[in-house]
Amino acid sequence: MKRLCLEIIKAFTKTTSGTIISLIFNTVTVKILAVFLGPSGIGMLSLLRQIYSTTLMAATMSGQTALVQGGSSRDGDSRVNYLRTVLILFIISSLICALLLIVLAPFLARWMLNRTDEAAVWLIRLLAVPVFLTVINGFFFGVLNIFRHLGRMAAIQIIAAAATALLAYPIAFWVQQGYEQAIIGVVLFAPLVTFGLILVPIYEMKLLGPLFSSFHTGFQWRMAQKFYSFAGVTLVTALLQSGILLLIRSWIVADKGLSGAGIFDAAWTLSMTYITLITTAFGTYYLPTLSSLDSKLERVQLMQTMFRFTTILIVPMILSVVVLKPYILRLLFSAEFLPAIPLISWMLIGDYFKLTSWVKAYPMLAFAELKIFFWVELVFQLMFLVGAGASVRIFHSMEGIAVTFTVMYVLYYIASSVYAFKRHNFLVVRHSQMNWWIGLALIVFSSVITLVSPRFSGG
Repeated sequence: MKRLCLEIIKAFTKTTSGTIISLIFNTVTVKILAVFLGPSGIGMLSLLRQIYSTTLMAATMSGQTALVQGGSSRDGDSRVNYLRTVLILFIISSLICALLLIVLAPFLARWMLNRTDEAAVWLIRLLAVPVFLTVINGFFFGVLNIFRHLGRMAAIQIIAAAATALLAYPIAFWVQQGYEQAIIGVVLFAPLVTFGLILVPIYEMKLLGPLFSSFHTGFQWRMAQKFYSFAGVTLVTALLQSGILLLIRSWIVADKGLSGAGIFDAAWTLSMTYITLITTAFGTYYLPTLSSLDSKLERVQLMQTMFRFTTILIVPMILSVVVLKPYILRLLFSAEFLPAIPLISWMLIGDYFKLTSWVKAYPMLAFAELKIFFWVELVFQLMFLVGAGASVRIFHSMEGIAVTFTVMYVLYYIASSVYAFKRHNFLVVRHSQMNWWIGLALIVFSSVITLVSPRFSGG
């Protein structure tokens, strides 16, 4: 157990060092844009990023997990053939999606931005460039992960985020001067810098030659089928999740305008950003390690250790955000974004259920139990869509979206607990369960207190 804890801490330290520093630079970027462009500017950026991320999922087939798992489970020529095949798939799909983005830009501008002018259309068309670059970068990041070059990944991540932060003020200035398309630089510059940097470690690993040798004849249908059998399910679920967020954002724009979208984005960003520290460790350590274990006892031990580690780590993180949320909003954005506080209060409770439930749900991916994963994701994402739709369209309340988010993950935690016990005989040990309940009580109590107190609610 102690060895597992040390391994988790080591992997967590490597992967999150880059994430934390990158988040700091990303915070600087958002802060500058928020001060100069306000909620409307952040709302516009959030819509463009949502279109970008949704297109990106389609372009990569949401296959990052399939890439890492497939590459990690092979070696020698089999690994090279698999990686070469996936690279060809990524290149083809990214070109197709970039072209579709260019062609469908007028429709997306009218639907998402509620605009039909040429400037809005070009805002979306320009997203084709970062989409293509990010797909290729994602493949090479997957390769670095397979070969456990986590330090190099962190360094590249930090440099790209720092470069974007340096450009934030010029971008904001150009947008204020009427050059609206300049805001694309926030999305474009990091992939551009990453692409230039990531080829260096790949070249040093002497992988460029094997990957591109016999490139025109290196495609193997058998490898492609193995990739698609996994990536197809994760693609559908990822597109469903991203598409639902696109739809919710479009409803908010129609009901509350771009300012409303900016407020929602502030709450969503704050809720999602800090948990990236945990999910990064899930992807780079927990998933590949769990999938490599044949012993049921070792699997349960790893799940127990990961549950305990996750609970201990996230409780102080969430409590800090609960207490400091008005100050964080002022720091990261501006006082105009304080209406996001009620949303954040609910979503932080949901985050606690979300992260701890993922410890129990990740075996669905680790052991390729894809039918279970698909139906669980489908049911709960549709539940979120219905609840969020009713909140915005019927009750005209963005806070209802956050309530729906929390209720969904409470039910998800129950479902993942049943799955983990039925399929893997996993039950949280008594002291870990007690720690979990104490953490939940602290988070709920502090959320209620800070929400009703003017000092902590931005009043």
